[in-house]
Amino acid sequence: MPAPGASTAECLAIAGPGGADPVDWLLDASSDRATRFVTYGRTPAVEVTVGATGVAATAQLVDLGPAVSPLPQQRRCTGLDDVP
Repeated sequence: MPAPGASTAECLAIAGPGGADPVDWLLDASSDRATRFVTYGRTPAVEVTVGATGVAATAQLVDLGPAVSPLPQQRRCTGLDDVP
């Protein structure tokens, strides 16, 4: 899918198994039964819908790290702490 631009969605850096290179994921928790994640800063973007919420949803992203981390990364998540 096309890579998302700047967003105010929560962005999570999830490391792969054994602490492998983290992948930044934008979180869409608007459903009470599933959670949608889209990679941020990688082209192409990857969209994943997990049939879980909370920690159970993010835990599944760890296993996807090795499949997603080879995609070219142009940007990383930033937060207010990153702004001078």
